Amino acid sequence: MLNIDRLVLATDFSKCSDHALDHAVYLADEHGADLHVLHVIAFNPDNPHDPSQHVRDPEDLYTRLAEAARDRIADLLEMRGNRAVGVVRSLRRGKAPAPEILGYAEDEDVDLIVMGTHGWRGPERTGVGSVAEEVIRMAPAPVLAVREPRQAAATALFREVLVPIDLSAHSRIAAASAGEVAALYGARLALLHVLEESRLPALYNRLVPAEVAVDIPPAELARLNIGLLLEEVVGRESETDVEVLVGDPVSVITRQVRSRSVDLVVVASHGEGAIESLLMGSVAGGVVSNAACSVLVVKPFGKILRSELPPVESLLDSEGPAWSASGRVGSAGRQLAESTSR
Repeated sequence: MLNIDRLVLATDFSKCSDHALDHAVYLADEHGADLHVLHVIAFNPDNPHDPSQHVRDPEDLYTRLAEAARDRIADLLEMRGNRAVGVVRSLRRGKAPAPEILGYAEDEDVDLIVMGTHGWRGPERTGVGSVAEEVIRMAPAPVLAVREPRQAAATALFREVLVPIDLSAHSRIAAASAGEVAALYGARLALLHVLEESRLPALYNRLVPAEVAVDIPPAELARLNIGLLLEEVVGRESETDVEVLVGDPVSVITRQVRSRSVDLVVVASHGEGAIESLLMGSVAGGVVSNAACSVLVVKPFGKILRSELPPVESLLDSEGPAWSASGRVGSAGRQLAESTSR
């Protein structure tokens, strides 16, 4: 099970937020977690560049907006039935939604932030909305950014989960979380590794024991290491698709999202701290900005959805990929080694 005791759904009452609420309710019920439903009333009457927010009586406006928001939250929860878990209904007031969502997540020590990918400022980007992207970059916890299903009648549940693997310790965190999410939703799990031509072949020749790596193409070496990860972290090797492709990682990942009709991509942010989190790693940031599906961004340096995993700092300090620390090559590696030695 995922390590979720408290999660927050940030809603702006858009259709995307309604779909996000469905996932938040499902996750809270499955984990017996407290569900916080948060709405931010964002307006700045002091902004000289936005006359539309200039009002005669800001406090009266806030009071009326808050009352309407409370009613709307009550209606949304009533439509989904009585929850067996605790529900906290919260309002925040601020000049912009993202800082208030981030502050609430930190104040309440939530394990997961769930939100729609468009809203407040509208679909300004082809990928996630600007508010969701800001929250993803700076959040102290994992963020599930939910997009509307491609078809109106589509199920709200995830059926196809994709996790890009770059053979780093961060990948181990992402793959472990993706495996749990796929199991929870009964979804098919696909692992994707993208070979970058500029890094061939030196990177892959050091990831497995030398006696196995000799004369093995980089694509096969990548599959060996993914096999190790599946055996030691995910535990779903027989039920998981593995693909190794060549090209630019962001382009290949976003293309696979379309071709496989992926519902959810799970990626790990490589950043630690505010400045690094703004960058989030070139691949993770590119996927968040361009993927035409929901995205779960896990935070190796923050809260981890799989609590039984060791701290990422210890994984990064170890030599080689974390999942090969035991010295085992895995069943796929043994088979390939035997065939190579013949």
